[in-house]
Amino acid sequence: MKRFCLISIALWVVIARNAAGQDAPKGLPSLTIKQAGNVPAACLPIHNEALPLLGAAVGPLDGEWPPEEWAIVRQPSGKAFILKPGECITYGTTLNGYRQEGGGHPLVAGATYEFIVRSGDKPSRWDEGLFLSVFCIEQQADGSRRILPYVLHDDGTATYPRCGRYIGWKAAPNSFIPSDYPASRE
Repeated sequence: MKRFCLISIALWVVIARNAAGQDAPKGLPSLTIKQAGNVPAACLPIHNEALPLLGAAVGPLDGEWPPEEWAIVRQPSGKAFILKPGECITYGTTLNGYRQEGGGHPLVAGATYEFIVRSGDKPSRWDEGLFLSVFCIEQQADGSRRILPYVLHDDGTATYPRCGRYIGWKAAPNSFIPSDYPASRE
């Protein structure tokens, strides 16, 4: 079971990233990104059902498994944490029954990251039970940081945050346009 759990989580991260290339995937259920102190928290939207947490991870869109930043994986003997609507998982937190994976590297201001949450025990498809949101970190003049989410809209466009980079999504009319946004997409 332990081996299956590790392989399953590693596989869903790799497949999600490869399916999108350097772009962020579309069509997966999203999380609500909030700021918890100086770090991100991913919250299950209030319209979702509660879910048993298999694992969670934060890393760059084109990163490897385990991410250098942070991930947690449920241990085979661990009781599943039930993430309820409106509840959040905070970056850097290790829950009872879970162990941390990855290097614990700090998040870098100006960088874009994905926050992934996986539910369930034995998914039959790579995207089953997978929730994903994208955010970046903006450094403030006073030294503090702001966690800013990318917002994907129902029409397929996205609102890019000021610290964001182009991730393959068409910018919404009211969106900040990242410096690496292709001119042909405007």
